[in-house]
Amino acid sequence: MLSLALAIVSALPVIVPHHWMTAGTRPAAVALLMRAVAFCLPLVALLLCLKIDLGLAMRGKIALLIAFGALSWALTDLHYTTVELGHYFPSDSYGDNRDWQLMMHRAVLRLDPGWLPHSYRFLPDGVAEILTWLTGSFEPARAIYRLTFTFLLLLSIYYWSRLYTGHGAAIAVVMVYAIVYPASIRYYAGQLTDPMSHLAFVVAYIFLELEVFPFVAVAILLGLLAKESVALLVVYFLFFEREQKHHWLKSLGLIAGSAAVLLGVRAYVQHGNFGYGQISGVPIEHVLENLRDLDFWPRQFVFTIGCFLPFVVLDWRNVPRRLKRMLLVVAPGLIGSSLFFSWLREARNYVPATIILALITVRFLARQFDSVRVS
Repeated sequence: MLSLALAIVSALPVIVPHHWMTAGTRPAAVALLMRAVAFCLPLVALLLCLKIDLGLAMRGKIALLIAFGALSWALTDLHYTTVELGHYFPSDSYGDNRDWQLMMHRAVLRLDPGWLPHSYRFLPDGVAEILTWLTGSFEPARAIYRLTFTFLLLLSIYYWSRLYTGHGAAIAVVMVYAIVYPASIRYYAGQLTDPMSHLAFVVAYIFLELEVFPFVAVAILLGLLAKESVALLVVYFLFFEREQKHHWLKSLGLIAGSAAVLLGVRAYVQHGNFGYGQISGVPIEHVLENLRDLDFWPRQFVFTIGCFLPFVVLDWRNVPRRLKRMLLVVAPGLIGSSLFFSWLREARNYVPATIILALITVRFLARQFDSVRVS
C-alpha cells in the first residue's frame, strides 16, 4: 500500500496540471522547511529500512545501513562528476549533460511524444519534480533522487543475495555491483530512469524468491512506469513459475495488467498512433548501426556480462534453479531490447542481469575460498 501511495503521489506532476508546484515566492522560513524535508528523504529511507529483518543485531544493522548510505553517496557523486558534468552530445547541441537532463525532464512531464521512449517512463521524473518543488531547484532534486534510490537498490541487492548466501557474500555482491557501476554509466546522458528501474527488478527478484505474488505484481507494474524492460519478468513468470498455486490465473493477471499499463501510457502519449518507430523512437535500421558500433559495445558487454560468464559456466550445476531461469530470460531479453530499441554501448541496460551474474559468481568463489580454508 505504501508503494502504491508513493507511486500515485509521484505521478501527480504528470497526470494533473502542476502549476501549483512552481516555486513562486515563498517566505524564507517556508522555503527552508521545504528544502529540509527534501534533504531528509535519504535519511528517512535509511530509518525506515531499520525495520527490515536482515538477520543482524541492531548494531550490525545500523552499521550496514550507514555503510550502504556512504557507498550510495560515493556512487551518486561519481555519477555527477562523470555523467552530469559530461558532454555525451556535441557541446553546441545542449551544453553539458545537465542541460539535456533538464530539457528532457520537462518534456517527460509534458508527456511529449517528441522525446520517445523517455516520455513513457515518467515515474522517476514525477519523483524528481516533487523534490524540485520542495527544494526550488532541479539540481539538488536530481541528487536526492539518485542518492535515495541508489541506497534502496544497494539494500535490495543485499537482501536478495541473503536469500541465497551468507552475510559476507551478500556484501560482496553489493561491492561487485559498485565495481561494475562506473562502466555501466559510460556512454549515456543521465536520464532519470536508473536506478528506479533496477530497483523494480531486484524487488521483484526478492518477492519471486519469497513467492509473495501480490508484491511481485506491484514491483513489475510500477516498474513499467520507470522502464518497460521489467516486463521480461512477466515472461519469466509465465514460463518458469508453474509450480506456484493458481499459476495460470496469476500469469493472466500479470499479462493483462502489464498490457494495460504499457498500451495505456503509449496510447495516451501517442494519441493512439502505434508503430515500430513509436516503441523507442528509432527505426529498424538502428539494429545495423548498433552492431557496427564495435569501438564501444564489445568492451561494455565484457565489463558487465562477459567477465562473469566463466564463473557461471564453471558453477552451472550448482546454480539454484530459479537463478538459472531468471538469467536465461533477463540477460538475452535485455541484450535484445538494447539491440533493437536502445544502444548496446549503454551497459546500464544490462545491470538487472549483471546483478544475477554477480550473485552466481560470488556464491561460486565463496565456496572455493571455504574449501581452501578447510584444507
